[in-house]
Amino acid sequence: MGYSNINIIDNHSTYKPLLEYYESTDCKVFYMTKNHGHMVFWECDEFRPYRNELYVVTDPDILPVDDCPVDFMEKLYHCLKKYPGIRKAGMSLKIDDIPKDAPLHDDVIRWESRFYRAKVPFTNCYVADVDTTLALYMPDCLNISKNFLFAVRLGEPYQLRHLPWYKTKIEITQEDREYAESRITGFWDEAEGKMRVDVTEYR
Repeated sequence: MGYSNINIIDNHSTYKPLLEYYESTDCKVFYMTKNHGHMVFWECDEFRPYRNELYVVTDPDILPVDDCPVDFMEKLYHCLKKYPGIRKAGMSLKIDDIPKDAPLHDDVIRWESRFYRAKVPFTNCYVADVDTTLALYMPDCLNISKNFLFAVRLGEPYQLRHLPWYKTKIEITQEDREYAESRITGFWDEAEGKMRVDVTEYR
C-alpha cells in the first residue's frame, strides 16, 4: 500500500525463526534488552521522538480482512480530525467468522461484542476501547495513565482479524506455546485456549 518508515520493536525475543526473519527484513528493528510488555512503545524513552507526529502502533498478529478498502488510513485520520476529543482511531475486529471449534470462540464473542454497542449516529464508527491493535494516534506524548484505551473504531468493511482467535486446538504450534510462556501481558492465551483475565472484572 505504499507505507514506509516501518519499524519493529522486538521485546527480547528468543524464538530463533523470528530472529532469523529480522535478518531478512528491510524494516528497522529495535532490540529490547528485556520484555517490557505491550506498552513498550510508550514506556521506553527511545521511542518518544516518534510521538511528535502522527503515528501508528499495531500488534503483529492481526491482518486486515480481504475486502478492507485500501484507504483505511485516510479514514482513521478523518476520525481524528472530526472528533478532536479522541486521541486515537482504530479498526473494528471481525468476530462473526471465528470457527465454532476454536478454543477462544466463546470468550472472544462475549468480550468483543460490547465494542459494537455504542455506534456514533450517522457514521460508520463506534466509540470503543482500542489497546495495541492497529490504531492511528494524534501527535503528542500520550499520557498512558489517563484514558489510554478511549478511542473510536471504524465499522465494516474496515476490519481486522486477530489471527490467534481463529486457531483450533490442532493448529496450535510450538511458536504459540513459546510466545504464551514468555509474554508478561495480554488478554488471550491461544496455547491454553482461554482468556488470561476474568471477563467479569471488566464489565
